[in-house]
Amino acid sequence: MDLFPRHWLTNTLLDDGFIAQKLSELAGKAPGYDLPAWLSENFDAPVLAARSEPQLEEKFIGPLLAQLGWTKVPQEVITVQGKQAKPDWCLLLHPEQENVLIGGKEHTLISAICESKAWDKVLDTGKADRDKNPHHQLQDYLSTLRVRFGFLTNGRLWRMYDIDKITARKTFIEFDLERLWALEDAVEKAQGLALFAFFFGRDTYLQPAGAGQVSAIQQAIAASADFALEVEENLKAVIYGYAGEDSLFEIMGRAIHRANPKASLASVYENSVVLLFRLLFVVYFEDKNHALLSRHPFYKRYSLSHIFAEIRQPSARDTLHDGIHALKQLFEMLDEGAEDIDIPLFNGGLFDPARAPLLLTPKIFDNATLRQLLEKLLFKTDRGATLFDTRRDFKNMSVTHLGRIYDGLLEFRFERASETAVYLEYESSAHPGQDRRSPFRRL
Repeated sequence: MDLFPRHWLTNTLLDDGFIAQKLSELAGKAPGYDLPAWLSENFDAPVLAARSEPQLEEKFIGPLLAQLGWTKVPQEVITVQGKQAKPDWCLLLHPEQENVLIGGKEHTLISAICESKAWDKVLDTGKADRDKNPHHQLQDYLSTLRVRFGFLTNGRLWRMYDIDKITARKTFIEFDLERLWALEDAVEKAQGLALFAFFFGRDTYLQPAGAGQVSAIQQAIAASADFALEVEENLKAVIYGYAGEDSLFEIMGRAIHRANPKASLASVYENSVVLLFRLLFVVYFEDKNHALLSRHPFYKRYSLSHIFAEIRQPSARDTLHDGIHALKQLFEMLDEGAEDIDIPLFNGGLFDPARAPLLLTPKIFDNATLRQLLEKLLFKTDRGATLFDTRRDFKNMSVTHLGRIYDGLLEFRFERASETAVYLEYESSAHPGQDRRSPFRRL
């Protein structure tokens, strides 16, 4: 299993779980716009790579935009409030809008902007100067012309941007069309092309006639936000232990206490909080820096993803403790750094062993317990059952949400039960759809 795959899709805009759900919806459906047949005739990577930027625009990028249903107006100079813009392509929904745009410079007709570059041109140079960075050039055009959606491409890589919400992060969806087209898996290839057609096809941006209705792309972005919120709320339920979920935090505390029977419950609680937030930090770090870490020659062999993959399947090793040993090594490496393998230290103090001395106790989790913790952390759950098709997307998870989880944990404490208790779950008629728990003594 490749833990850091070199994939045809890079997504920093939407929730990864939502994208996976969208791919499932597209399974078995033919890609729109007769895209496979058109690419079969026109997509020849070595030939396209040899073309100049104007040739690439004329022979491939422009025709592909037309195949995707767009009415395209190239190199139109438009001035808005004294600021001039000349994007490579203004994309319109209807052919009759072309003359109106050219004659009246009516920028409100533009549904998307496409900026195109040469095949070997880097789409984001990292430079702040718009003249030296295609990413900032497109952002500037979108801002000037007050257009929400933009495409950026060099023919091989295709990015879709939504600038509706201002963020310091660079958010986009990027398809590597060359890698996608070369896939040997016919099912994945068809799904990928269908997803490409959805994000770059004209029909997705078409505004419905009915009042209050929005385009398919706006619906998708809103649905992704709802999906992410649902997954975030599920994480909170898993940590605290409500809505039919077993408390991840309690499982941690029970195991730490079992390995340290003489420790106070207050100390067990404090160490459990540190462990939880170490794990949250690491998975957030690995998700957010996925592309960078996939290129690191060493990190992935020590990563949390690798640790989980090693113990993911139940086996005769469930009673062993090599998983927690690897996790302690990861924490030590993040605390002290590892210059031999070019891994820097993290100076925040979260991984300082003095913060959680009980975690240094040998064999605090066997592999089965650690797998249970990581499953609950990494995947969405439903009343205790792990939904392996819905991986939590921590890179897009709100830091504010994680802060609320921490604040909520401050209201918790561990106590030793004086007697065995069971819980009756029921749905309140006053609050339909919401679980309630009522403790009952076991007599």
